[in-house]
Amino acid sequence: MRKRFVWPVACLVMGGSLVCCAGGGGELAILASTIISGVAAIGPLIGGIGTIYALDQSGATGAPLASMTTGPKGAFTADIGTYHGNILATVTGGNYTNPVTLLQVTNPMPLRAAVPNVSGSTWVSVTPLTEIATQTAGTLTPGNITAADTLVTNMIGGIDILTTKPSDVTDPAAALNTASEKNYGLMLAAVSQMVAQGTSGSVTEAISKIKNDISDNYQLDATGPEISAALEKFIPSPNNKTGLTMATAAIVPSIHEATIAPIKNPLVGSWVVRNATTPLAVLTFVDNSNFFFGQDGVANGGGQAGMERGTYAWNLTNWTPTVIVDTNGRWGLSDASGTQVPYSISNNILALGDAQAAKLMPSASNPLVGSWNLMNGAGQSNGNAVFTFLDDANYVFVGDGESVPSGLPGIERGTYTRTATEITVTPTVDTNGQGGFSDPSQPNTPIPYTLSGDVLTFPDPPNPDVHFTRVK
Repeated sequence: MRKRFVWPVACLVMGGSLVCCAGGGGELAILASTIISGVAAIGPLIGGIGTIYALDQSGATGAPLASMTTGPKGAFTADIGTYHGNILATVTGGNYTNPVTLLQVTNPMPLRAAVPNVSGSTWVSVTPLTEIATQTAGTLTPGNITAADTLVTNMIGGIDILTTKPSDVTDPAAALNTASEKNYGLMLAAVSQMVAQGTSGSVTEAISKIKNDISDNYQLDATGPEISAALEKFIPSPNNKTGLTMATAAIVPSIHEATIAPIKNPLVGSWVVRNATTPLAVLTFVDNSNFFFGQDGVANGGGQAGMERGTYAWNLTNWTPTVIVDTNGRWGLSDASGTQVPYSISNNILALGDAQAAKLMPSASNPLVGSWNLMNGAGQSNGNAVFTFLDDANYVFVGDGESVPSGLPGIERGTYTRTATEITVTPTVDTNGQGGFSDPSQPNTPIPYTLSGDVLTFPDPPNPDVHFTRVK
Protein backbone atom coordinates (compact mmCIF):
# COMPACT_ATOMS: atom_id res chain seq x y z
CA MET A 1 0.00 0.00 0.00
CA ARG A 2 1.42 3.39 -1.00
CA LYS A 3 1.71 6.13 1.58
CA ARG A 4 -0.73 8.97 1.23
CA PHE A 5 1.92 11.62 1.90
CA VAL A 6 5.61 11.14 1.27
CA TRP A 7 7.42 14.14 2.71
CA PRO A 8 11.00 13.83 3.99
CA VAL A 9 10.01 15.31 7.33
CA ALA A 10 12.77 15.55 9.89
CA CYS A 11 12.77 19.02 11.39
CA LEU A 12 10.90 22.30 11.10
CA VAL A 13 12.46 25.72 11.17
CA MET A 14 10.22 28.08 13.12
CA GLY A 15 11.21 31.65 13.82
CA GLY A 16 14.86 30.86 13.13
CA SER A 17 14.97 27.94 15.60
CA LEU A 18 15.31 24.32 14.61
CA VAL A 19 12.58 22.09 16.04
CA CYS A 20 12.98 18.38 15.37
CA CYS A 21 10.20 15.83 15.54
CA ALA A 22 11.95 13.32 17.78
CA GLY A 23 11.35 11.81 21.17
CA GLY A 24 13.69 11.62 24.08
CA GLY A 25 14.43 13.27 27.36
CA GLY A 26 15.61 16.71 28.24
CA GLU A 27 15.82 19.19 31.06
CA LEU A 28 12.71 19.86 33.09
CA ALA A 29 11.25 23.23 32.16
CA ILE A 30 10.19 25.64 34.89
CA LEU A 31 6.75 26.91 33.93
CA ALA A 32 6.02 30.58 34.47
CA SER A 33 2.57 31.86 35.40
CA THR A 34 0.08 32.40 32.61
CA ILE A 35 -1.79 35.72 32.81
CA ILE A 36 -4.91 36.19 30.68
CA SER A 37 -5.83 39.82 30.06
CA GLY A 38 -8.46 41.17 27.73
CA VAL A 39 -11.82 42.82 27.25
CA ALA A 40 -15.37 41.60 26.94
CA ALA A 41 -17.42 43.65 24.53
CA ILE A 42 -20.62 44.00 22.56
CA GLY A 43 -20.11 47.50 23.67
CA PRO A 44 -17.66 47.37 26.63
CA LEU A 45 -19.24 44.86 29.03
CA ILE A 46 -19.07 46.04 32.66
CA GLY A 47 -19.72 43.78 35.64
CA GLY A 48 -19.68 40.56 33.63
CA ILE A 49 -18.71 37.38 35.45
CA GLY A 50 -15.84 35.65 33.69
CA THR A 51 -14.40 32.17 34.00
CA ILE A 52 -11.35 30.60 32.36
CA TYR A 53 -11.61 26.85 31.76
CA ALA A 54 -8.98 24.35 30.69
CA LEU A 55 -9.60 22.50 27.43
CA ASP A 56 -7.94 19.16 26.81
CA GLN A 57 -6.67 18.02 23.40
CA SER A 58 -10.00 16.31 22.64
CA GLY A 59 -11.87 19.58 23.23
CA ALA A 60 -13.42 18.58 26.55
CA THR A 61 -13.89 21.36 29.11
CA GLY A 62 -12.05 20.84 32.38
CA ALA A 63 -12.24 22.48 35.78
CA PRO A 64 -12.25 26.29 36.10
CA LEU A 65 -8.77 27.76 36.24
CA ALA A 66 -9.75 31.27 37.39
CA SER A 67 -12.69 33.63 37.77
CA MET A 68 -12.86 37.40 37.30
CA THR A 69 -15.28 40.31 36.95
CA THR A 70 -15.03 42.72 34.03
CA GLY A 71 -14.29 46.28 35.06
CA PRO A 72 -14.46 49.66 33.34
CA LYS A 73 -14.23 49.40 29.57
CA GLY A 74 -14.89 45.65 29.89
CA ALA A 75 -11.33 44.91 31.00
CA PHE A 76 -10.35 41.80 32.92
CA THR A 77 -7.23 39.98 34.11
CA ALA A 78 -6.95 36.39 35.33
CA ASP A 79 -3.92 34.50 36.66
CA ILE A 80 -4.29 30.82 35.75
CA GLY A 81 -1.09 29.78 37.47
CA THR A 82 1.36 27.52 35.70
CA TYR A 83 -1.26 26.11 33.32
CA HIS A 84 -0.06 26.14 29.71
CA GLY A 85 -2.48 24.85 27.08
CA ASN A 86 -5.88 25.39 25.52
CA ILE A 87 -8.50 27.51 27.27
CA LEU A 88 -12.12 28.59 27.01
CA ALA A 89 -12.84 32.10 28.33
CA THR A 90 -16.50 32.83 29.13
CA VAL A 91 -18.28 35.99 30.26
CA THR A 92 -21.91 36.05 31.41
CA GLY A 93 -24.13 38.88 32.61
CA GLY A 94 -22.99 42.45 32.98
CA ASN A 95 -24.19 45.59 31.23
CA TYR A 96 -23.07 47.58 28.21
CA THR A 97 -24.01 50.73 26.38
CA ASN A 98 -25.85 49.86 23.18
CA PRO A 99 -23.83 51.76 20.53
CA VAL A 100 -26.99 52.49 18.50
CA THR A 101 -29.41 53.65 21.21
CA LEU A 102 -26.77 54.71 23.79
CA LEU A 103 -28.93 53.01 26.45
CA GLN A 104 -27.57 50.70 29.15
CA VAL A 105 -28.67 47.14 28.41
CA THR A 106 -28.01 43.73 29.95
CA ASN A 107 -25.74 41.25 28.21
CA PRO A 108 -28.25 38.74 26.79
CA MET A 109 -26.04 35.67 26.48
CA PRO A 110 -22.78 34.02 27.54
CA LEU A 111 -19.92 35.10 25.31
CA ARG A 112 -16.99 32.75 24.76
CA ALA A 113 -13.51 32.75 23.25
CA ALA A 114 -11.56 29.54 22.68
CA VAL A 115 -7.77 29.94 22.50
CA PRO A 116 -5.18 27.23 21.76
CA ASN A 117 -1.82 26.87 23.49
CA VAL A 118 -1.78 29.85 25.85
CA SER A 119 1.29 30.61 27.94
CA GLY A 120 2.87 33.65 29.53
CA SER A 121 1.00 36.93 29.09
CA THR A 122 -1.89 36.41 26.67
CA TRP A 123 -4.50 38.88 25.40
CA VAL A 124 -8.00 37.56 24.74
CA SER A 125 -10.95 39.57 23.47
CA VAL A 126 -14.35 38.01 24.23
CA THR A 127 -16.94 39.32 21.77
CA PRO A 128 -19.79 38.25 19.49
CA LEU A 129 -17.15 37.43 16.86
CA THR A 130 -15.24 35.09 19.17
CA GLU A 131 -18.59 33.51 20.07
CA ILE A 132 -19.29 32.96 16.37
CA ALA A 133 -15.88 31.31 16.02
CA THR A 134 -16.44 29.13 19.09
CA GLN A 135 -19.80 27.95 17.76
CA THR A 136 -18.27 27.35 14.32
CA ALA A 137 -15.43 25.26 15.76
CA GLY A 138 -17.83 22.71 17.25
CA THR A 139 -15.56 20.33 19.16
CA LEU A 140 -12.91 22.60 20.69
CA THR A 141 -9.75 20.79 19.62
CA PRO A 142 -6.70 22.99 18.93
CA GLY A 143 -7.06 22.47 15.17
CA ASN A 144 -10.77 23.29 15.13
CA ILE A 145 -10.24 26.37 17.29
CA THR A 146 -7.48 27.70 15.04
CA ALA A 147 -9.44 27.02 11.85
CA ALA A 148 -12.60 28.74 13.12
CA ASP A 149 -10.75 31.72 14.63
CA THR A 150 -8.85 32.18 11.36
CA LEU A 151 -12.05 31.95 9.28
CA VAL A 152 -13.82 34.66 11.29
CA THR A 153 -10.64 36.76 11.34
CA ASN A 154 -10.49 36.53 7.55
CA MET A 155 -14.21 37.37 7.35
CA ILE A 156 -13.41 40.84 8.72
CA GLY A 157 -10.33 41.41 6.59
CA GLY A 158 -7.64 39.78 8.70
CA ILE A 159 -8.26 41.63 11.97
CA ASP A 160 -7.37 39.09 14.64
CA ILE A 161 -10.55 38.55 16.64
CA LEU A 162 -8.66 37.23 19.69
CA THR A 163 -5.68 39.56 20.01
CA THR A 164 -7.19 42.85 18.82
CA LYS A 165 -8.87 45.10 21.38
CA PRO A 166 -12.09 46.43 19.82
CA SER A 167 -12.70 50.16 20.10
CA ASP A 168 -15.56 51.57 22.09
CA VAL A 169 -16.80 53.32 18.98
CA THR A 170 -19.04 55.72 20.94
CA ASP A 171 -16.08 57.11 22.92
CA PRO A 172 -14.30 60.10 21.32
CA ALA A 173 -11.02 58.48 22.41
CA ALA A 174 -11.66 55.84 19.75
CA ALA A 175 -10.31 58.27 17.18
CA LEU A 176 -6.85 57.60 18.65
CA ASN A 177 -7.10 53.81 18.33
CA THR A 178 -5.49 51.74 15.60
CA ALA A 179 -7.34 51.04 12.35
CA SER A 180 -7.81 47.39 13.33
CA GLU A 181 -9.29 48.33 16.71
CA LYS A 182 -11.68 50.81 15.08
CA ASN A 183 -12.86 48.37 12.42
CA TYR A 184 -13.35 45.61 14.98
CA GLY A 185 -15.47 47.99 17.05
CA LEU A 186 -17.52 49.00 14.01
CA MET A 187 -18.26 45.33 13.27
CA LEU A 188 -19.54 44.88 16.82
CA ALA A 189 -21.67 48.00 16.44
CA ALA A 190 -23.10 46.53 13.24
CA VAL A 191 -24.40 43.56 15.24
CA SER A 192 -26.39 45.94 17.46
CA GLN A 193 -27.49 47.88 14.39
CA MET A 194 -28.85 44.67 12.83
CA VAL A 195 -31.13 44.38 15.86
CA ALA A 196 -32.12 48.06 15.72
CA GLN A 197 -33.09 47.85 12.05
CA GLY A 198 -35.08 44.65 12.58
CA THR A 199 -33.05 42.17 10.54
CA SER A 200 -32.31 40.29 13.77
CA GLY A 201 -34.53 40.02 16.82
CA SER A 202 -31.62 40.11 19.29
CA VAL A 203 -27.85 40.04 19.54
CA THR A 204 -28.14 36.31 20.22
CA GLU A 205 -30.09 35.82 16.99
CA ALA A 206 -27.65 37.95 14.98
CA ILE A 207 -24.73 35.85 16.22
CA SER A 208 -26.58 32.63 15.37
CA LYS A 209 -27.51 33.86 11.87
CA ILE A 210 -23.94 34.86 11.02
CA LYS A 211 -22.55 31.58 12.38
CA ASN A 212 -25.05 29.51 10.36
CA ASP A 213 -24.31 31.56 7.25
CA ILE A 214 -20.53 31.05 7.28
CA SER A 215 -20.88 27.42 8.32
CA ASP A 216 -22.86 26.27 5.29
CA ASN A 217 -20.54 27.50 2.53
CA TYR A 218 -17.94 29.78 4.25
CA GLN A 219 -19.57 32.86 2.76
CA LEU A 220 -21.85 35.66 4.00
CA ASP A 221 -24.25 35.25 1.10
CA ALA A 222 -27.32 35.49 3.38
CA THR A 223 -26.27 37.84 6.19
CA GLY A 224 -23.66 39.89 4.34
CA PRO A 225 -26.21 42.32 2.87
CA GLU A 226 -27.72 42.77 6.36
CA ILE A 227 -24.31 43.52 7.90
CA SER A 228 -23.46 45.92 5.07
CA ALA A 229 -26.78 47.74 5.55
CA ALA A 230 -26.04 47.99 9.28
CA LEU A 231 -22.61 49.47 8.60
CA GLU A 232 -24.12 51.93 6.12
CA LYS A 233 -26.53 53.07 8.82
CA PHE A 234 -24.13 53.24 11.77
CA ILE A 235 -20.88 54.57 10.28
CA PRO A 236 -22.34 57.97 9.18
CA SER A 237 -24.23 58.31 12.47
CA PRO A 238 -23.11 60.76 15.19
CA ASN A 239 -22.58 57.80 17.54
CA ASN A 240 -19.53 56.74 15.53
CA LYS A 241 -16.56 58.52 17.07
CA THR A 242 -13.80 56.55 15.31
CA GLY A 243 -13.33 59.08 12.53
CA LEU A 244 -13.76 56.36 9.92
CA THR A 245 -16.19 56.84 7.04
CA MET A 246 -17.80 54.47 4.57
CA ALA A 247 -14.89 55.29 2.26
CA THR A 248 -12.14 54.68 4.83
CA ALA A 249 -13.49 51.85 7.01
CA ALA A 250 -11.80 48.64 5.85
CA ILE A 251 -14.61 46.53 7.35
CA VAL A 252 -16.95 47.75 4.57
CA PRO A 253 -15.12 46.13 1.61
CA SER A 254 -14.21 43.12 3.76
CA ILE A 255 -17.86 42.28 4.40
CA HIS A 256 -18.68 42.90 0.74
CA GLU A 257 -15.96 40.48 -0.35
CA ALA A 258 -17.20 37.84 2.10
CA THR A 259 -20.70 38.34 0.68
CA ILE A 260 -19.84 37.71 -2.95
CA ALA A 261 -17.15 35.01 -2.56
CA PRO A 262 -16.04 32.43 0.02
CA ILE A 263 -13.93 33.72 2.88
CA LYS A 264 -10.21 32.96 2.60
CA ASN A 265 -9.63 29.63 4.27
CA PRO A 266 -7.05 28.87 7.01
CA LEU A 267 -4.83 26.88 4.62
CA VAL A 268 -4.01 29.82 2.33
CA GLY A 269 -0.31 30.63 2.50
CA SER A 270 2.93 28.65 2.31
CA TRP A 271 3.91 25.78 4.58
CA VAL A 272 7.55 24.72 4.74
CA VAL A 273 9.35 21.53 5.72
CA ARG A 274 13.10 21.83 6.26
CA ASN A 275 15.96 19.60 7.32
CA ALA A 276 18.31 21.86 9.25
CA THR A 277 18.81 24.90 6.98
CA THR A 278 18.02 23.07 3.73
CA PRO A 279 14.46 23.57 2.44
CA LEU A 280 12.95 20.25 1.47
CA ALA A 281 9.33 20.99 0.66
CA VAL A 282 7.03 23.98 0.19
CA LEU A 283 3.25 23.56 -0.04
CA THR A 284 1.53 26.77 -1.15
CA PHE A 285 -2.22 27.24 -1.14
CA VAL A 286 -2.51 30.19 -3.50
CA ASP A 287 -6.18 30.82 -2.79
CA ASN A 288 -9.29 28.83 -1.88
CA SER A 289 -8.93 26.41 -4.78
CA ASN A 290 -5.37 26.18 -6.18
CA PHE A 291 -2.14 24.77 -4.74
CA PHE A 292 1.51 24.25 -5.70
CA PHE A 293 3.93 21.80 -4.11
CA GLY A 294 7.70 21.84 -4.59
CA GLN A 295 10.09 19.29 -3.14
CA ASP A 296 13.82 18.67 -3.21
CA GLY A 297 15.93 15.84 -1.90
CA VAL A 298 17.91 12.78 -2.91
CA ALA A 299 15.79 10.56 -5.15
CA ASN A 300 14.53 7.45 -3.43
CA GLY A 301 11.55 5.12 -3.35
CA GLY A 302 10.41 6.17 -6.80
CA GLY A 303 10.37 9.86 -5.91
CA GLN A 304 12.63 12.73 -6.93
CA ALA A 305 12.95 16.50 -6.80
CA GLY A 306 10.03 18.07 -8.60
CA MET A 307 6.67 19.76 -8.29
CA GLU A 308 2.95 19.29 -8.27
CA ARG A 309 0.14 21.69 -9.15
CA GLY A 310 -3.56 21.16 -8.68
CA THR A 311 -6.87 22.26 -7.30
CA TYR A 312 -8.49 21.45 -3.98
CA ALA A 313 -11.74 21.54 -2.04
CA TRP A 314 -11.75 22.27 1.68
CA ASN A 315 -13.67 22.59 4.89
CA LEU A 316 -12.47 23.42 8.40
CA THR A 317 -11.15 19.92 9.08
CA ASN A 318 -10.46 18.26 5.69
CA TRP A 319 -9.15 19.06 2.24
CA THR A 320 -9.32 17.13 -1.02
CA PRO A 321 -6.48 17.70 -3.52
CA THR A 322 -6.77 17.01 -7.23
CA VAL A 323 -3.28 16.84 -8.73
CA ILE A 324 -3.04 18.12 -12.33
CA VAL A 325 0.74 18.26 -12.89
CA ASP A 326 3.17 15.90 -11.14
CA THR A 327 6.93 15.64 -11.73
CA ASN A 328 8.10 14.26 -8.37
CA GLY A 329 7.08 10.62 -8.80
CA ARG A 330 5.92 8.90 -5.63
CA TRP A 331 6.76 11.90 -3.45
CA GLY A 332 4.23 14.59 -2.69
CA LEU A 333 0.45 14.64 -2.61
CA SER A 334 -0.58 12.70 -5.67
CA ASP A 335 -1.38 9.53 -3.71
CA ALA A 336 -4.10 11.53 -1.97
CA SER A 337 -5.53 13.00 -5.19
CA GLY A 338 -9.31 12.86 -5.06
CA THR A 339 -9.30 11.73 -1.40
CA GLN A 340 -10.57 13.71 1.57
CA VAL A 341 -7.62 14.24 3.91
CA PRO A 342 -7.84 15.47 7.53
CA TYR A 343 -5.73 18.44 8.53
CA SER A 344 -5.25 20.59 11.60
CA ILE A 345 -3.40 23.84 12.29
CA SER A 346 -2.02 24.82 15.67
CA ASN A 347 0.70 27.36 16.54
CA ASN A 348 1.29 27.92 12.80
CA ILE A 349 2.03 24.23 12.28
CA LEU A 350 0.04 22.36 9.64
CA ALA A 351 -0.45 18.65 10.34
CA LEU A 352 -1.39 16.38 7.45
CA GLY A 353 -1.45 12.86 8.77
CA ASP A 354 2.03 12.21 10.17
CA ALA A 355 3.57 15.08 8.18
CA GLN A 356 4.03 18.58 9.61
CA ALA A 357 5.01 21.89 8.06
CA ALA A 358 5.59 25.36 9.53
CA LYS A 359 3.80 28.38 8.12
CA LEU A 360 6.06 30.85 6.31
CA MET A 361 5.60 34.15 8.14
CA PRO A 362 6.30 37.68 6.85
CA SER A 363 9.57 39.38 7.68
CA ALA A 364 9.70 42.89 9.12
CA SER A 365 13.13 43.48 7.56
CA ASN A 366 12.73 41.84 4.14
CA PRO A 367 9.54 42.56 2.18
CA LEU A 368 10.32 39.78 -0.31
CA VAL A 369 9.97 36.99 2.26
CA GLY A 370 6.85 34.98 1.45
CA SER A 371 5.33 33.43 -1.64
CA TRP A 372 4.45 35.19 -4.87
CA ASN A 373 2.04 33.79 -7.46
CA LEU A 374 2.50 34.39 -11.18
CA MET A 375 -0.40 36.44 -12.47
CA ASN A 376 -1.69 35.05 -15.73
CA GLY A 377 -3.34 37.21 -18.37
CA ALA A 378 -4.86 40.57 -17.48
CA GLY A 379 -3.80 40.69 -13.86
CA GLN A 380 -5.50 37.42 -12.96
CA SER A 381 -4.11 35.20 -10.25
CA ASN A 382 -4.37 31.40 -10.29
CA GLY A 383 -1.16 31.45 -12.33
CA ASN A 384 1.22 28.64 -13.09
CA ALA A 385 4.20 29.44 -10.88
CA VAL A 386 5.00 30.35 -7.29
CA PHE A 387 8.23 32.10 -6.29
CA THR A 388 8.97 31.70 -2.56
CA PHE A 389 11.61 33.63 -0.61
CA LEU A 390 12.07 31.49 2.49
CA ASP A 391 14.25 33.94 4.38
CA ASP A 392 17.02 36.44 3.61
CA ALA A 393 19.08 33.92 1.68
CA ASN A 394 17.06 30.97 0.29
CA TYR A 395 14.44 30.69 -2.42
CA VAL A 396 12.30 28.06 -4.13
CA PHE A 397 10.58 28.47 -7.50
CA VAL A 398 7.84 26.02 -8.48
CA GLY A 399 6.33 26.17 -11.97
CA ASP A 400 4.53 23.96 -14.43
CA GLY A 401 6.40 25.31 -17.46
CA GLU A 402 3.36 26.69 -19.25
CA SER A 403 4.46 30.32 -19.02
CA VAL A 404 7.70 29.81 -20.95
CA PRO A 405 7.77 27.98 -24.31
CA SER A 406 11.00 26.14 -23.46
CA GLY A 407 10.21 25.74 -19.77
CA LEU A 408 9.53 22.44 -18.06
CA PRO A 409 7.37 21.63 -15.05
CA GLY A 410 9.76 21.49 -12.13
CA ILE A 411 11.46 23.09 -9.19
CA GLU A 412 14.31 25.55 -8.87
CA ARG A 413 15.99 26.02 -5.50
CA GLY A 414 18.98 28.02 -4.39
CA THR A 415 20.25 31.10 -2.62
CA TYR A 416 19.85 34.78 -3.42
CA THR A 417 21.08 38.21 -2.51
CA ARG A 418 19.11 41.40 -2.95
CA THR A 419 19.23 45.15 -3.07
CA ALA A 420 16.22 47.44 -3.18
CA THR A 421 16.07 47.07 -6.97
CA GLU A 422 17.83 43.81 -7.94
CA ILE A 423 18.11 40.18 -6.88
CA THR A 424 20.86 37.74 -7.82
CA VAL A 425 20.04 34.03 -7.65
CA THR A 426 22.44 31.09 -7.35
CA PRO A 427 20.52 27.88 -8.06
CA THR A 428 21.57 24.58 -6.50
CA VAL A 429 18.73 22.54 -8.06
CA ASP A 430 17.02 23.28 -11.38
CA THR A 431 14.58 20.86 -13.01
CA ASN A 432 12.44 23.39 -14.88
CA GLY A 433 14.53 24.11 -17.99
CA GLN A 434 14.11 27.69 -19.17
CA GLY A 435 11.39 28.28 -16.60
CA GLY A 436 12.23 30.01 -13.35
CA PHE A 437 14.94 32.58 -12.74
CA SER A 438 18.22 30.81 -13.34
CA ASP A 439 19.96 31.22 -16.69
CA PRO A 440 22.99 28.93 -17.14
CA SER A 441 24.25 31.12 -19.97
CA GLN A 442 24.37 34.18 -17.70
CA PRO A 443 25.09 32.98 -14.15
CA ASN A 444 24.99 35.45 -11.25
CA THR A 445 23.40 38.15 -13.37
CA PRO A 446 21.40 40.65 -11.28
CA ILE A 447 17.68 40.63 -12.05
CA PRO A 448 15.89 43.98 -11.75
CA TYR A 449 12.57 44.10 -9.91
CA THR A 450 10.07 46.55 -8.48
CA LEU A 451 7.82 46.02 -5.49
CA SER A 452 4.55 47.91 -5.16
CA GLY A 453 2.34 46.79 -2.30
CA ASP A 454 1.53 43.15 -2.93
CA VAL A 455 2.75 43.07 -6.55
CA LEU A 456 6.30 42.00 -7.43
CA THR A 457 7.27 42.90 -11.01
CA PHE A 458 10.19 41.69 -13.12
CA PRO A 459 10.84 43.62 -16.37
CA ASP A 460 11.38 41.23 -19.29
CA PRO A 461 12.12 43.36 -22.40
CA PRO A 462 11.14 43.14 -25.17
CA ASN A 463 8.40 40.96 -23.67
CA PRO A 464 5.74 42.26 -21.27
CA ASP A 465 6.65 42.62 -17.62
CA VAL A 466 6.15 39.56 -15.41
CA HIS A 467 3.90 40.23 -12.42
CA PHE A 468 3.65 38.15 -9.26
CA THR A 469 1.11 38.80 -6.51
CA ARG A 470 1.76 38.07 -2.84
CA VAL A 471 0.08 34.97 -1.42
CA LYS A 472 -1.56 35.92 1.87
